[in-house]
Amino acid sequence: MNAKFLDETGKSQEIIMGCYGIGVGRLMASVIEASSEENKIIWPISISPFEVELMSIAADKEERIKNVSNELYDKLLKNNFEVIYDDRKVTAGFKFKDADLIGAPIRITIGDKSLNRGGAEVNISNKDSVIISFDSLFDYLKNEKKELYAKLNN
Repeated sequence: MNAKFLDETGKSQEIIMGCYGIGVGRLMASVIEASSEENKIIWPISISPFEVELMSIAADKEERIKNVSNELYDKLLKNNFEVIYDDRKVTAGFKFKDADLIGAPIRITIGDKSLNRGGAEVNISNKDSVIISFDSLFDYLKNEKKELYAKLNN
């Protein structure tokens, strides 16, 4: 641009400057650094890529897990949840590790463990996981989602 200024002696000098804006990439990195654990991203719900991650465990081996998971996925979408559904044919360990890296604030796991106990396993951010019956699941999820958004305003 050939921009110049006069220094204290009156000599013409070129202006050298840099611009270091705060872009989306830097903001996301800052959030990850401030609110995550060593191997786990913990997104605030307002900027999370997904509000909910639904995981089916061993659905390729058990038809009931697949059916319940698919039905739940459809209901989540109909109830205005932003959801990613992991129905891959990989081990539970891979799914949990990937879920930790995706960082959805609400994680729902459907597998033998949860179905044998009558519901879905739900994990909200850093809380301990709980089994919630299917009858009360959506009331529970709506309340937790509301609380996660409310935390942002406090």
